[in-house]
Amino acid sequence: MNLLVGLLIFLGLFNPFLSVTPAPGENAYYDQFPVYEGDMADLEIAADDEENPLDNDVAGTTANKLSPEYKLLVYNQPLTREDYYWGKHINATAGGNEISRMRVLKPGDKISLIGSGYITLGRNKGYVAPGRGYYYGSGLCWSVSTLGGMMDQANAKFKKKYGINLFIYQGGWRRGHSHRYSTYMTSNNGWGYTVAKIGGRGSPDYSFQVNPQINNIPSLRGVHILLRVSGVGGMKGAYKGQGMVAALYSDKKMF
Repeated sequence: MNLLVGLLIFLGLFNPFLSVTPAPGENAYYDQFPVYEGDMADLEIAADDEENPLDNDVAGTTANKLSPEYKLLVYNQPLTREDYYWGKHINATAGGNEISRMRVLKPGDKISLIGSGYITLGRNKGYVAPGRGYYYGSGLCWSVSTLGGMMDQANAKFKKKYGINLFIYQGGWRRGHSHRYSTYMTSNNGWGYTVAKIGGRGSPDYSFQVNPQINNIPSLRGVHILLRVSGVGGMKGAYKGQGMVAALYSDKKMF
């Protein structure tokens, strides 16, 4: 009997592992998300970022005009069982909170999540060390993958209507993981988007630019947009109800 099973496995006619449900964390453990708390202070802003991200929501600014009625796109990313480990959602939520400090953007603006000072990985921001060999802050890439997935969907809608992308990227501005994840299947075809902070710098970082050509579209000239990412509990269809949500706001209807 053992010889028969061995022969079937050798011939590829039987795989005893196909019927085994992956254990929580089994998929996620392929990448340990090497993100570190560096030495860059929370308020240090890179040279290519002209405005302080914390000046985002003061009274009288455009941010106050971007009410829920201008929410153009909502993107959900529910957790799958095989990608779960303790601390992943905690760190993703902390990352989403940091990303959501992003200032109101206009055509031509360029952002690097770590380099522009939005993602700090500061211990006072709610990040934890999950244990089991995962690095401090592991799970942050979930919030970045959620942002990236939403931006890709926004680009598809925008290009269909106007023939150009809403967000543009250069080589090396975004990087996927080395392994595909079922949680990220709608984000970069499962590869998602990863970041790491080493020595206070993004290596890799997640960078993008709001397409400056948008100002050539008369109905969108001078448009302002806002990007937000948040952790959600009780998400339908998500393992343990854990999910991430990204939303796009604008003061003008784009699609």
